[in-house]
Amino acid sequence: LRFGDANFDDATTQTSQSVTFAKPVGISSTPGTFLQPWWTPTSAGSNKGLCLLLGQTNATATVKVSEVCNDQFTPSSFVDISVVAPATAVIALYNSKANAALTLLLVEVFGSNVFFRSSFVLEESAGEFDFGSFYSWYPAPSLALVGPGRIAVAFLNANRRGQPHTQLFSIRDGRIDPVTPLIRVSKDDFSLAGHGVNQTSGSVTIAAAAVSPEAYVVAFGGQLDALSPKRLTLVESFGPLVGIGAKGVVVQGVVKVGTGLTVGSVYYTTTRGDIVEGPPGGSVVYFSNNATAVADSRLGVAVDSKAIYIAPSPTK
Repeated sequence: LRFGDANFDDATTQTSQSVTFAKPVGISSTPGTFLQPWWTPTSAGSNKGLCLLLGQTNATATVKVSEVCNDQFTPSSFVDISVVAPATAVIALYNSKANAALTLLLVEVFGSNVFFRSSFVLEESAGEFDFGSFYSWYPAPSLALVGPGRIAVAFLNANRRGQPHTQLFSIRDGRIDPVTPLIRVSKDDFSLAGHGVNQTSGSVTIAAAAVSPEAYVVAFGGQLDALSPKRLTLVESFGPLVGIGAKGVVVQGVVKVGTGLTVGSVYYTTTRGDIVEGPPGGSVVYFSNNATAVADSRLGVAVDSKAIYIAPSPTK
């Protein structure tokens, strides 16, 4: 099976083009069917954008069923694709048509046709990568299906010095909606921009993998000059906090939780059950012991050294 534009390199006209493609994924709604994303990063003619080829295999051949392209989405780097339902897949890409922002696409196979259904743009990731004194390279996002109808993306965020970030989304009714805020999974001093006198090589790989219907891990590692950054992060999502208590759940009022609290400070809980002190604002809170919490896990304010006042949850 041949697909994509023709590759060429013309020394006379100094023009060239080459097809880049992502991994193919099987579409279980139709046995033997697969989806193959491809695109041409540079084109001497008109750029078709991201293309999706629907293929069919049998005992004797592999054939093209149909193909659709969308010039609103042109990857500026490598992409990842993950099946989320028998006829539905999600694609993660840095979209050069949206200032290189990390974009999620929901695509669906219906019969012999492929449709672009919806998209979600992570505006906080917009912009090109600054590699500084490192040679440029092509970061790739990573997708992980976390339970039915939920998918996580892990990627290097160009808008935050290339720091590894992750976010969890729900897939429902043809829409992609965020479940958690965008969360950094590296130290705050992480940067992909080299500061050496001479150019040198440097790269970091990131990947996500589900470990339960409520949790996934994000791993990254690489070589940045003399540094070898690497970290494995467990991300869990159980929804908004309900209450706290050892012998019954307190959803409003004062509850004793131990000792050593700072009066007036805001306290949060981690998914492991630890109670940690943090700042009052922000959608994501980072702590010195490598723990991270979101605004939904806010317990309340310490009223003395042993007790926290839990305010009622706002009605949505």
